[in-house]
Amino acid sequence: MKILIKKIFFIGLILSLALTFQPANGQSNFTIKIVRTALNSSSTTGELYINNEFVCHTLELPWKNNKSFISNIPNGNYGGILRYDKNGVRGIQHWRIELTGTEPRTFIQIHKGNSPNDIEGCVVVGNEVLNKQNKLKGGTSKLAFDNLKKLFYGTTSPNATPDKNIVVIIEYGKTYTTYEYREDREFYIKYHNDGIWKDESGQSLKEIKRDLNYIYFKDEGIFFRLPLKGGCMQVASSVNGNYKTDPEGGCLDRKN
Repeated sequence: MKILIKKIFFIGLILSLALTFQPANGQSNFTIKIVRTALNSSSTTGELYINNEFVCHTLELPWKNNKSFISNIPNGNYGGILRYDKNGVRGIQHWRIELTGTEPRTFIQIHKGNSPNDIEGCVVVGNEVLNKQNKLKGGTSKLAFDNLKKLFYGTTSPNATPDKNIVVIIEYGKTYTTYEYREDREFYIKYHNDGIWKDESGQSLKEIKRDLNYIYFKDEGIFFRLPLKGGCMQVASSVNGNYKTDPEGGCLDRKN
């Protein structure tokens, strides 16, 4: 009998601890992490992750002391709610995620857009970022946003809202990413700021853009790209983007 009581107590303790670490009301967390990686006087760009999986790029206003309409919001942990607003003229429903806990700022949302002109403190998303031009490539924002919506609902045609607790984490992760040769570790290129990379001799390399897979560069008329998450350098055989692995360059590591 004592053994049975101990087993019941032990099982009850395990269940209690399990419930302690579950979101309220049995909800699952939908965690959005925005890692700000580069900033200048015109914009802030970064990467957006859903439950630790890279999804797309982000564009925000620069930091200007959290002033309404002209600044992004501080780094921190926020909540999120869904917004379903209708356009008064055409009656089109606009789905967005609005952050909570942003006071004294209000109505900070994640939505579609291409440039800082489309932002008043919010976060816009896209599949391709043009750092030097301070914008997301036209047409890629809708694709990224539709994918974000699909990830939340689990389908492109939802008929119900899942019981998910939205968590938004915003942090500054300027990593000064370094790529270097695996073999001799002598050559490297290192990210500095505002789309500028430098090699081991201090020569600057111009970053053209980033998509979901690669970082693109131009150096003295040569176009090449590096996998966003590490891998082999690829050089273009023509300026229109027919890339092939550099036969002499070998592979590069991505080091943070």
